[in-house]
Amino acid sequence: SARLLKKWEKYRAMGRLKFEMQFAFELSALSFFELTRDLKVNISEDTNIKLAAAMIAHEKKSFGLSRIVGSSNVMSEIKKNIKKIANIQRPILVIGETGVGKEIVARAIHEESEQKDRPFLAINCGTLTDTLLQSELFGYEAGAFTGAVNARKGIFEAAENGFVFLDEFGEMSSKVQVSLLRVLENNEIRRVGGNKAQKIKCRIIAATNANIEELIQNKLFSVCPIIGI
Repeated sequence: SARLLKKWEKYRAMGRLKFEMQFAFELSALSFFELTRDLKVNISEDTNIKLAAAMIAHEKKSFGLSRIVGSSNVMSEIKKNIKKIANIQRPILVIGETGVGKEIVARAIHEESEQKDRPFLAINCGTLTDTLLQSELFGYEAGAFTGAVNARKGIFEAAENGFVFLDEFGEMSSKVQVSLLRVLENNEIRRVGGNKAQKIKCRIIAATNANIEELIQNKLFSVCPIIGI
């Protein structure tokens, strides 16, 4: 009926809003509740407590493969692939159009792996300049550039034994690709301004909406993780 359809649309919109807020601010359900508890709404404290408990319970369910909604043949195949590659210690490439949930897949892989209790650090490679992206990925030594007062770890070091998620992987310039190739081939990095290679131990998941094979054929891309999903 029209009433049921309207109610379904409302619940879907509310669920989507909560999902986007949590991902945007990287908040747990409890933190999300704490953030909104001071809003001027006429809700009893008892109701607030029940709401917080419900949100926490929901968040615990949204873990690993439960993040993936749907039971079609395609979704079942995606879940099967996630389970299969979760503990394969090789880089992974997730390809799909903008908005299809590539980061959700990446997080599900992390949470289904034996390293689920280790860090999951994400970076958008398409929004940063080459210099800033290299600093964020590889870290830098003190004095490497103006303002670099102290040495700083990059996310490859900070994610020790965990995961690094490279979003918009296809937007990397050829300059950054060369540096990343050493990471993929030898599991080592060199900080900006440094001259010493350091071994790292983390898993890499990259995501893109670009046609990587086409970019490689046109000599616009030279590095690519090995396992695709």
